[in-house]
Amino acid sequence: MVLMVTGVYYPEISGAVLQCRLLINLLKNDIDFRILSGSSLGFTYTEKKVDNVSITRIAINPKSRFLQFASAVHIIHYFLVNSRYFDVVHLHGFSKKSILIVALCLIFRKKIVIKLTSYGEDDPVSIKNRSVLAWFFFKKANSFISVSPAFQKSYETAGLSPDKYYFIPNGVDVDRFRPPVSGEKESLRSELRFGVDEVILIFIGHFSQEKQPHILYDAWLELFKKGVKSRIIFIGSTSASNYEVDVDLVENIKKDTTKSAYSPFVTFIERTHQIEKYLRLSDIFVLPTLREGLPNVLLEAMATGLPSIITNLPGVTDWIVEDGKTGVLLSPPSKDKLVQELEYLISDRARRQEIGRAAKKFIENNFSANTMASKVLQLYHTLSRQ
Repeated sequence: MVLMVTGVYYPEISGAVLQCRLLINLLKNDIDFRILSGSSLGFTYTEKKVDNVSITRIAINPKSRFLQFASAVHIIHYFLVNSRYFDVVHLHGFSKKSILIVALCLIFRKKIVIKLTSYGEDDPVSIKNRSVLAWFFFKKANSFISVSPAFQKSYETAGLSPDKYYFIPNGVDVDRFRPPVSGEKESLRSELRFGVDEVILIFIGHFSQEKQPHILYDAWLELFKKGVKSRIIFIGSTSASNYEVDVDLVENIKKDTTKSAYSPFVTFIERTHQIEKYLRLSDIFVLPTLREGLPNVLLEAMATGLPSIITNLPGVTDWIVEDGKTGVLLSPPSKDKLVQELEYLISDRARRQEIGRAAKKFIENNFSANTMASKVLQLYHTLSRQ
């Protein structure tokens, strides 16, 4: 039995949420899962089910000391009441609350899996540099799942045991994330009220300085003013209640769009549970991000057959995207460079299709969801026998 610990969980949306839910749904006939999740939907301590899997949500807000204390109490209570139901605890990422969870695992003698999710945030070197306490409990994990070569380099540099290291990249549901069939793109655009003949750019991610949606907006606007027209769709949280969101960034972009003549060509979508529809109706995926672990949305966009323009992050994106063949790598992610790459792809439909086909084939050959799930299942069985 496995307790899956996540930052948030469905119906809240993030790349990590979608990946975690995919894994659970692929393995729930083999493994009895329970989910312990944070929540940004208010102060809650609720027990319900998602996809027929029991989930407990605990409100966590790093800006509120009261909620941090209350959350710690609820986590301790959860282990006291439910520890008999699981043998393995699988943490997606490592944060302050993870220190408490690892301590409880040691007390209750549970096996610990830590999935490294965000390079520069929860990779071993970053944890080691963060604090002695965090590093002490981080090292207690029985195994670590790495999703990209950057994590492996950090893992080796930090001096952790090679016997605990597992390289298991994220997987993609290629039945859900697939290119549109004949006529489907036009149908989706009509359904969602977009122009059939528009070139549509899509950005998916939080409105934060690290994701850099403002760089994309500025580049798009410059091209639009030059007469290189396209539509841009921003999908991601802009809410001030989300601590990852830069409120000033949101307000500046929205204020600029509402006062200009270009506002009809900019669409903001706070959240959607049909992200695959928006990818299928789009033409170019763009993410000028500064930090990632392994961006799921990049894999999904490529699986959908989209050419992607993304920052060249060594060991994170450069082993997925072959520049000019399966996508475009920005080095660095500047507005001027993005203007250049966007103008080229917007004006060349055949090139977009060629890159998209190569991207789709690469994902199908290297990022199978079933392969990912089988490797994780094998790891769970190994830990259970120890």
